[in-house]
Amino acid sequence: LRRLSIALLASVIAIAPLPVKAEDKTETFDNAKRVNLKDAVKFNWGMQGALQDAGVTNRIGMGFYYPFYTKPNQTWFLDSRFDLNLGDYNISPEYLSSSINDVQVQGVSISTSTRVGYRWINHKLNRGFGISAGYDSRPLIAGFPMNEFMKGNQPPGVLPQTQFFQQIALSAVTAGEKLQVSAYGLFPIGEYGIGSNKVAGIYGSYGASPLMTTGIDVEYEVYPSVKVLTGFYYQSNESELPLYVDPVDGYGFKAQITTKINDYSSLYAKMTRDLNFKTRYSAGFIVRFKKEKAQTKNSSLLNFFNSSPDYRYVRVNCSEANPSREEDEQCGD
Repeated sequence: LRRLSIALLASVIAIAPLPVKAEDKTETFDNAKRVNLKDAVKFNWGMQGALQDAGVTNRIGMGFYYPFYTKPNQTWFLDSRFDLNLGDYNISPEYLSSSINDVQVQGVSISTSTRVGYRWINHKLNRGFGISAGYDSRPLIAGFPMNEFMKGNQPPGVLPQTQFFQQIALSAVTAGEKLQVSAYGLFPIGEYGIGSNKVAGIYGSYGASPLMTTGIDVEYEVYPSVKVLTGFYYQSNESELPLYVDPVDGYGFKAQITTKINDYSSLYAKMTRDLNFKTRYSAGFIVRFKKEKAQTKNSSLLNFFNSSPDYRYVRVNCSEANPSREEDEQCGD
């Protein structure tokens, strides 16, 4: 994991240097000469929420960012949050959906996410860097299959089940006033983690498996308060052939636009596309509360040092067992 975190950071540093206008360099440097992270980086807390996404259900929650050791040019921080998982869209029998494919997520459960990280600013005071690592957990309360035929042809007494998934996460990022580049990795652990060869049973012949996801995102401020992001990711899990019909192993594309409400609050809309989840659309918000100083206002670089790390959710995929395989080979047995 240490080698992987170094590789993530190296990939970010390699991508980051892009040309900027001379006047932008001068303005950034003039503003940055007054940068003192010890004065600018402060505790903040707030709320976040999002509509269901590829592998993640509808959710809303709260969290905090605590810089526990800060010097003028660097800071260590702890960031923690919890989210209420609200289940998938279930508006009417004619409009159902599944965030994990095939089987609905229902009920209300609580996910947690914790990060410890380190951020620093370069000697020119015009670009920040950061690394973080942490642990995420997610209970999944399964509902019924989207396919009514499959629902009606399960053995008697079959009911939805609740399963528990975990992951560790690593990320590296570099940010300036306009450009931010991030690399990340989400790695399932525990009973259904990487290498377990186990898929959690959630309903009859259906199983669920957390996704290992690695990717790179590039975000750029195209207008004041408006940023666009594009990224690529790779995902896989334990639902492999021949035990399961639809194994997950492939690449995907992500696009996002974010509108800033103020220096610590924003709205975003996102689209993802991959072979497993097809095209998915989502939207969300982030609201943070903090007493601002004049130094941090209208500074994307300093806002980076006060922001929570991204990539916080355990992504899950549902897999249908291959009916030609023996039952005791499926869903984790």
